[in-house]
Amino acid sequence: MINTLSLLALVSGAIAATFTVEVGQGGQDAFSPSTVTAAIGDIVTFKFDSRHDVAQGPFDSPCTSQSGIYSGIMSSGEFSVKINSTDPIWYYCSVSNHCQNGMVGVINPPSSGDSLSSYSSAAANAGRSVPGSGVSGGIVGSNSASLFGESGPASSTTSGSASSSSAAASSASSAAATSGSAAASSATRTSSASTSATSSGASTATSAGAADHVKAFGYAGVAAIAAAIMA
Repeated sequence: MINTLSLLALVSGAIAATFTVEVGQGGQDAFSPSTVTAAIGDIVTFKFDSRHDVAQGPFDSPCTSQSGIYSGIMSSGEFSVKINSTDPIWYYCSVSNHCQNGMVGVINPPSSGDSLSSYSSAAANAGRSVPGSGVSGGIVGSNSASLFGESGPASSTTSGSASSSSAAASSASSAAATSGSAAASSATRTSSASTSATSSGASTATSAGAADHVKAFGYAGVAAIAAAIMA
């Protein structure tokens, strides 16, 4: 039987997601999408298509940086941020007058009150844009989301990321199968080894099966799967 902590870790990893935000796609001074709703543990990857940056700033002072997230100015590549809180993260591009022209965005916008449209309107009146003092709050690099050590996202806002997720799931299944075969071979040597390998193999198979079910059913199926495993 899987203990509670193992089950929680399994479920948490299975439902983590990676969201991709295009930065300057098609030569436009914009973030696309400009709004992302992410859970704790999810990863937001900014993919740069032209010369811009991503700087976090307070809602009541648009185009002004604060400690937190800053990518540095990039013309290509990726900058990935792991979400550690569901508090709103307001951000903008500090290059030239991009912020004043509406190149702003938000992660986890509040359900009421402060809005991205209000932030953008206030940004239009900002005297200047202030960049961050150095890269912080994320990781720069190609395929930077993988550097967080995640086993792979269960869902994504892009088809490319979804394909990567599927490949990761297939690799995990192959690894589980190989591990099971090794355990079975070892089990034929001694009766005590057989008992240990059988117990380990059953636990591994149950964990792999639970992960497959969680990924298949998503958030809606987590509670049902957890109840079935713990019964």
